[in-house]
Amino acid sequence: GPGPLTFVVISEMLPLRLRAKVVSLSVFCNRVGSGTIALTFLSLKCAIGPAAAFGLYAAVGLVVTAFYYTSVVESTGLSLEEATAPEPALLSARSRLSDAPPPEPAPGSPSAAEEARRQEFSRQLQTLHAEARAHVQRKEEARRATQEERESLLRGAEDLARRRREAGEEAALARAAQEQHRAA
Repeated sequence: GPGPLTFVVISEMLPLRLRAKVVSLSVFCNRVGSGTIALTFLSLKCAIGPAAAFGLYAAVGLVVTAFYYTSVVESTGLSLEEATAPEPALLSARSRLSDAPPPEPAPGSPSAAEEARRQEFSRQLQTLHAEARAHVQRKEEARRATQEERESLLRGAEDLARRRREAGEEAALARAAQEQHRAA
């Protein structure tokens, strides 16, 4: 099936008032499709062989791709209102996009301010990445320490059990020696 492509297409093509209901329906259909594939693959593989089973699923994927390619309208450069408008409005917006020359940057545009915002965003993103890496490293160290502690406790328990066995064997030997001494 189309996998995550359904989420992208649905979120780009629908007006906000319908989006939640249609996304839930698409998730349901996607899960049903995934479940059907999971339930039928082994039987299909046994019946027609693994290569044919994968070929069948690949063919279904190609059909879905062809459907998306031919049926989904390109919305690059369109506003949400234009992309979700009825077809005539969408066609006129598309023709405006294809006929119009590329927009010229407005004089005095906030390019310096925009660049400053981008740099600030980049700096914040790098900080977040560094914090995330440090957090992951701390979690890994904690996991390693917990694992070492478990191993240490396990070694201690095994050592204690070994000592108790040895003490029990020594006590049994001592009792046997006392019984032999009494018997003699």
